[in-house]
Amino acid sequence: MAKKRHHSLDRRNAGKRPTRDRILIITEGETERAYFEALRRYYRIPAVECRVMPSGKGTSPKNIVDYAESLLLNGFTNNQRLLFPPKAFEKVFVVFDEDNDPLARITAIKRIKELSGKYRTQEKQNIEFTAVDSIPNFELWFLLHFEYLYPQKMLPLDSIERLKRYVPDYVKPMSTMFDKTKDQIFLAVKRAEKLLADDSRQKGDICTNVHLSVKALLQSETG
Repeated sequence: MAKKRHHSLDRRNAGKRPTRDRILIITEGETERAYFEALRRYYRIPAVECRVMPSGKGTSPKNIVDYAESLLLNGFTNNQRLLFPPKAFEKVFVVFDEDNDPLARITAIKRIKELSGKYRTQEKQNIEFTAVDSIPNFELWFLLHFEYLYPQKMLPLDSIERLKRYVPDYVKPMSTMFDKTKDQIFLAVKRAEKLLADDSRQKGDICTNVHLSVKALLQSETG
């Protein structure tokens, strides 16, 4: 008889160091949530290693950070079924946009830095929080799959209209963006890194850290 495989978040495994980092991603919208869920399914990353939850407390950066902290500390129950216990992840990625509110973005990033390393898992491992912020919005990450963009100012609506050159039917929420972009995912990672490293980039210019969460998921997939 085959041995029963225990859930890696099972309390019976408490105290044992997981073989790979468990990842929690908090998003502000359905488009982002669907993207990460599709990525997780495509690369067959076990659900016990990565939980993607939409924010239930509003979409301001501060609310998303607060929700991420609350979810980590309290765990998550759905229909009286425990999906994961408190402090069950080594990495927490908080996904949000600037959306023409730079002060809110800066405040959220500061709070995330304060949270990183503040808590420990049940196995006494540090819990790392990472800001996955985009200027002007998450659509910039999608755009980088199709073209490299040099440092510049861009409004949220402008990035959406530019994305429609490549995805004419793009609307929010959209659940199929991973399928539409997956063949260029590694190119998008390189472009995001190049954009952040560009010495000509000025305050308020376009940028995104989505590649940080994508790389963490892919590393988790390979173990």
